[in-house]
Amino acid sequence: MAYRDEREALRQRAETLEQELGEARRELAELRAAGGRRSEPRAPVPAATSGARASGPPGAFMLLLAALIAAGMALAMLELVAAVPVVMAVLCVVVLAPLLARLVLIAPPHQALVLAGRPGGLRIVRGGRALRLPLVEMARSLDLRPFVVRAEVRNAFAAGAVPVDVAAEAIVKIASDPELVVNAAERFLGFPQAQIGLAAQQVLEGAMREVLSQLTPEQICQDRGKVADAVLGAAELRKLGLEVLGLWIVRVENEYIDGLGRLRIAHALRDAENAENAENARRARGGASQ
Repeated sequence: MAYRDEREALRQRAETLEQELGEARRELAELRAAGGRRSEPRAPVPAATSGARASGPPGAFMLLLAALIAAGMALAMLELVAAVPVVMAVLCVVVLAPLLARLVLIAPPHQALVLAGRPGGLRIVRGGRALRLPLVEMARSLDLRPFVVRAEVRNAFAAGAVPVDVAAEAIVKIASDPELVVNAAERFLGFPQAQIGLAAQQVLEGAMREVLSQLTPEQICQDRGKVADAVLGAAELRKLGLEVLGLWIVRVENEYIDGLGRLRIAHALRDAENAENAENARRARGGASQ
């Protein structure tokens, strides 16, 4: 409203100056006409009256010049006031754009935004955007991309107190479920991926020792998939906000298994040699009978 009132006042001022300018032009024309009539033969005019009329044209010219200057200034002020909204709009864009860029947060597909500070608790945003309240909320991100964890246990006792060495590899990631993301945020927010992988490795190794203690070395070697499933069931990674996409037993070693393998190889060689000897004896008997 103040801007409109100021603009209306300037417009009225410009109209008033135009009217004064028109009156000054008429007075100047009348003075010029009066001067032309004075050049004709006429009765002498008193000196005081002649002096007053002689000083008229220069005064009218100065009035006209002042009116022109005032009208120009009024029009210039009117144009300046009209340009104020555009200037203010540009300033708002320049000032507010960086501020909005810092307050409007966008979560890419491979990240989860965690906003903390409101009384209601954490806000989790995945694949969308959120407005962070300044001086109220803080925002951090969790990487949802998977990574490889290598777990290895040495001298883990299998059933019968037989020590075994087992190595496994797993693909682990922070869970996508918002409730599990809250668990991960409480434990790993701001941690590098290496520390998250270390925590997952320790949990998997503990689960491997628990599972191996219930199986014999022969069962561990014969059905590695069953061992992997048992490890996944025993590893409570969901409490950490993690999930396992896959787990594989890549190596099983121990002296008992190695000795058992060598014994089986020896038995197989012995059986092959006995079979070969029996075949040779049968052929020899066949040749003698002929």
